[in-house]
Amino acid sequence: GDRVKEPGHHDTIEQPADYHRILYRRHFQGALVRSAASVAMWLFALVAFLTNDIDSQSLKGVSLSVIYLILINPPALWLLKVISRHTRVYKYFSILINLLEIFGYTTIIYFLGGIESAYLTLMYAALITYVGIIAPRRFPFIIAVLCSVMFSLLVIGEHFGVIPHQRIVSYSDIPWLSQQFRLAVVIGLLFVVAYISSYTASLMKKNRSRL
Repeated sequence: GDRVKEPGHHDTIEQPADYHRILYRRHFQGALVRSAASVAMWLFALVAFLTNDIDSQSLKGVSLSVIYLILINPPALWLLKVISRHTRVYKYFSILINLLEIFGYTTIIYFLGGIESAYLTLMYAALITYVGIIAPRRFPFIIAVLCSVMFSLLVIGEHFGVIPHQRIVSYSDIPWLSQQFRLAVVIGLLFVVAYISSYTASLMKKNRSRL
């Protein structure tokens, strides 16, 4: 029988009816993954609080961030269904959803220590990898740019006192040069992940088309 064309790198505005159903299903699955990951992060924060590694304010901040990440799903999925026939709009609205998701992850990183918790940027890496698998090849790089900008704003905001410091280790005082180095490492790794994700997804799609 005829196969439904999967969303790929050369999608046009006119697509089979099932194309939009596939896209919506992927976003629905993404919403479930996002919610589960958010709950896992909250559990991580709860354990950190119970072991006195973070204070009640940090736990409250993470809790609000997790609630935000879960609550953006219903309206986002509803809007995606409304605009499902406008493929180009659909794609860029998807990026907007990713931006809202990145903001939520960034607030979690902030409340768990900010620049001290740079290791939590693995959440960004996971998002880039997921987008690379389901989206056109340029999208992981767009997400990497958005993650880099958001994390840079966090570091700059903390350093210059625009937002309060969220120090987990009270005696720590990371020099500005060291902060810039950490930021550069994080951004560099995000783009490495974006390249690997994009390239791997491209190979998978090529191999699938040959079968």
